[in-house]
Amino acid sequence: MESKLLSPGGILRDANGHLLVAYSTFLGQGTSLRAETLAILIGLRLCYQKRYSWVRLQSDSLVSMEILQRRSSALGTFAGKYIKFGNY
Repeated sequence: MESKLLSPGGILRDANGHLLVAYSTFLGQGTSLRAETLAILIGLRLCYQKRYSWVRLQSDSLVSMEILQRRSSALGTFAGKYIKFGNY
């Protein structure tokens, strides 16, 4: 995979689709997979910091979603209770 400048971002919406937070950041160099995965993790951290009690996660990066789903099963109850993985 080619290394390039990373600037991942995302949006958080409520259950009605209204914008709650938009975010982006610069992370230096890396792969697109790294950018996609970090964008998701940054969004999850924002959800935690804002104390959102339930999260539905959507991404167009199937590989990132699969990586995080495998990791979430290792987290056990927390991930199963608060994170739902959906298709984009």
